[in-house]
Amino acid sequence: MLQEFCNFAGSVQFSQVVVGPGGEVYVAWEMFPVLPPNAILLRKSTDHCLTFGPMVTAATIQSVGDRFDGALQGGFRAGADISMAVDRSGTAMNGNLYLTWQDGGNLQAPSFGFFPDTYNFSDVLISRSRDGGTSWSAPVQIGDNTERAFGPATDAYQPGAAVDKTGRVGVCFYDRRRDPMNFMIDRYCATSTDAGATWANHRQSSPSWAPWYATDIQINPFYMGDYDVTASDFTNSTRGFVGAFQFMNTGGGGSGNSNNSGGSDNSIPVPNPDVFAVRLK
Repeated sequence: MLQEFCNFAGSVQFSQVVVGPGGEVYVAWEMFPVLPPNAILLRKSTDHCLTFGPMVTAATIQSVGDRFDGALQGGFRAGADISMAVDRSGTAMNGNLYLTWQDGGNLQAPSFGFFPDTYNFSDVLISRSRDGGTSWSAPVQIGDNTERAFGPATDAYQPGAAVDKTGRVGVCFYDRRRDPMNFMIDRYCATSTDAGATWANHRQSSPSWAPWYATDIQINPFYMGDYDVTASDFTNSTRGFVGAFQFMNTGGGGSGNSNNSGGSDNSIPVPNPDVFAVRLK
């Protein structure tokens, strides 16, 4: 069955689908209107997708990266890359709905490329709904690398979210906080035990690696991590999370890194990325 969700001037992307504890179906996506700002829109079905309720604007989005070419530092593309998760834990937080995305509204700086412009530093934000997607909390920044007036500004981006059997929320994302030049990349995962109000951050990669894309001529040459995800045990048998991500192994495949990510240094370039999965208990 084909269900038309929206018919706007502009475009849509990054659709997400989750099923709540009562069998309700949520569909969210990013809307790119002719005039900004972009928005995360959501609709809900309570009759197994035969019909869907009215459209809800869950959040408005400020684009990230260079405003002229729409790219993050290093040259790879970026939308909001939204991710949605629902709490099926049976705890007091059962049914909570979470949306996370990358947003450039917190900090902008002059960009002096071919055309003088603004660079919007990316932060990973999350919002929660306690009433089945009808209303949403004010966004919370997940990364704890908050920029200060005179400190280095860095990007955090491309998040993936999940909720485990205890009601704990996990979000994994790319992060540049360890490089004041905002270029080298790490993978971080953050967890929240209070329904997304506060977060503990955990580094999952070592060493940091440089942006590297266009390694496969058969796909979009500006993809990097567009479809990386975070998952929990859907059967609620095991707590914790598994996050998969793209890691640019330029060290020869040894085990010299503390997280077994596959690289021991950044001295020998290789033509292809590796995909790694990390477990967060």
